[in-house]
Parts: sequence; structure tokens; C-alpha cells
Amino acid sequence: MIDTDKYEGHTPVPWLRDSNDVHTNDGLRSIADVVILGDGDKLFRECVANARLIADAPLLLQEVKHLRMIYEELYLDWRKVWDILDNMGMAKEMRQHFPNTFADTMEMIE
Repeated sequence: MIDTDKYEGHTPVPWLRDSNDVHTNDGLRSIADVVILGDGDKLFRECVANARLIADAPLLLQEVKHLRMIYEELYLDWRKVWDILDNMGMAKEMRQHFPNTFADTMEMIE
């Protein structure tokens, strides 16, 4: 799992890409300069794609944090459902009728 805490304090968004340079919105600070090594259209496109990826890094980080929050909420909801089924004496029966679904789901959320 990615430790997103290590990114705290990064330069605020938006980050903009201009050719192979990634900089702050005001253009006063450079975030990264993707050096284009060698010749060729493929290599140039790769460097531009790298610059785009760097420029979108804060947005990707925000999305990871958002999806992790959703995942944790779903996990808690799923655990509540199984606790209710267990209290009703139905969890064992559900596991017997849907063993793969139960095992796969529990493996996925734990």
C-alpha cells in the first residue's frame, strides 16, 4: 500500500506542463524538467507523457486518498453486514452457499 503521508507538504496545485517543463500555475517555480534524451518521435512522446504524469501527480494523489476513503467505508459496511448475519445465525449458511464469493470478498477487503 502506498504511504500517502510522505507526500504531505508538496507544492500546491495546479501544476502545469509546458513542453517538457512542469511548473506552478504562476510559472514562478519549476516542479520538474523532463530531459529529452536522444532523438526520435517515440522518445519525445515518452518524455512528454512523463511530464504529463508528473503534472497530474497531485490529482492522482487526491484520487488515491478519495478511493481509499471509499474502500474503508465499504469495508466497514461489509463487516457490519456479516456481523448482522452472524448474529442472526446466517453467516455460516451464507458461507456454505456462497463459499467462493465469501472467501473472495473477505480476501479483497482485508
